Parts: sequence; C-alpha cells; structure tokens
Amino acid sequence: MARRCKFEGADVKAVIEIRPEPSGLNRNVQQCLIDYGIPLYLKHTVFKICGSKRIERVFFGQVDENMVQVSGTEKEMKCDTLLLSAGLIPESELIVKAGIKINPLTGGPVTDNIFQTSRNGFFACGNVVQVYDLVDSVSEAGHLAGKAAALYTAGKLPMARTRVKLAGRKPVGNIVPQYYRDYFTGKDKDLISLRVDRKVEKPKFMIKDKDEILACIRKPYAVPSEMTILDISKYKQKMLKRTELVIEVKG
Repeated sequence: MARRCKFEGADVKAVIEIRPEPSGLNRNVQQCLIDYGIPLYLKHTVFKICGSKRIERVFFGQVDENMVQVSGTEKEMKCDTLLLSAGLIPESELIVKAGIKINPLTGGPVTDNIFQTSRNGFFACGNVVQVYDLVDSVSEAGHLAGKAAALYTAGKLPMARTRVKLAGRKPVGNIVPQYYRDYFTGKDKDLISLRVDRKVEKPKFMIKDKDEILACIRKPYAVPSEMTILDISKYKQKMLKRTELVIEVKG
C-alpha cells in the first residue's frame, strides 16, 4: 500500500510496525519500501493523532516487548493521512451458519488434510481457511480440495480409518490442517502449514507424541510473517498410528 501511494504521487513519510520484525514478506520490504526510500520503523506505533477537519500530525514512538510505550521516545510527524493495517480475517458467516467448527487461531474452519471441514461433504480452501502468503500455496490447496470434493460427490472418496489431531506448542501458532487422516496414497503431497509467533534461527520442527519424537524437520529460518511448510510424507505412516500429536520448534 505504501508503494501504491508512492506511485499515485503521495509523499509517504514512513511505515510504522509495532512488532520487532516486519509483518510482511522480506521481498515486499525490499521491493516496496527499501527500493523507494520509504522508512520502516520497527517496534514503534502511533500514540496520538492531531488535527481539526483532517489529520495534521501524529505522534509515534517505541514500544517494549509487551508493546507498551517507551517513555521519552515520542516523535512528531506532520502528515494529512494515516492508513491503518488491521490484517486479513477470513469471511466465515456461511461456515458458521452451516454449523461447521471454527478454528479460533485462524478464524477459518477446522479442516483435515484434504480440506474437509467438521461437516462431511463440506470442503474449504484458500484464504477462507487461513491467510496465505503466496498464490502458489492457495492454488495447491484448491487443487487438493477440489479433487477431494469431486471424489466425494462421485461417492469415491475412501473412508478414513484413522484420525490424528495436530496441535502447536508455542512459539508454533496456528496449524493447518488440525486433523490428519489416511485418505490418499500415491502422489498427493502430505504437507502441514504453520506460523510461529516469534523469529526462530535455524529451527528444528519436531512432531511429538508425548515425549517421543516421530519427526524432526529442519528449516533455514522461521518468522511470523512467513508461512512455514512441512513435508511430512516420509513420517506419515508413523503419525497415523497415534491419536494426538504436538508440533514444537527449537532453534
């Protein structure tokens, strides 16, 4: 949005982010802010807005680890417009009316690994399930959900023999899917997507049944602004023998 305003002739003074790291993709920070000389203030927020008929200036400053204003850091910035980013929230009205269970962490429906919801025959995919970073991921999820829905409609969707509940342990946040079932074999990918609530250097994601580690998957990094994808294909058979698993990460 900052870059678009720049394209349209606005003088963009700054982007102010309350978190210690950007909430967007690193490539967007480079291509939308750094390349256009737009300052980015991390661990800052706006505390006060002043003006009469329209905004005339704002006061902003640093926040601590609890997102509380740090005394003595307040700065004044003259401007006539303030754009607020409130994040994306899935539109779940139809899902709720259908009596489908909602995941409070994502705001979307609870799903299994073929994006079937808590109500048999109801499938969901894309940003109604969770907010994706890349359209590639949305397309892949849509392909899998569409295939499953077609099989269900034709009466050819195999009944799942097992169901494994998946949950995250901080800093692992929302996980999709929340349940894993043994529907498909063959070439279908076995993927889990998740987000962390803080930056983790050289993370090792572990899938555990109590204290037993069933899988350990390494990644170069994990940050809140980017979805982490875990390929569990080679661990699936071990996982399906359990009833509830926890995903945790160590850096």
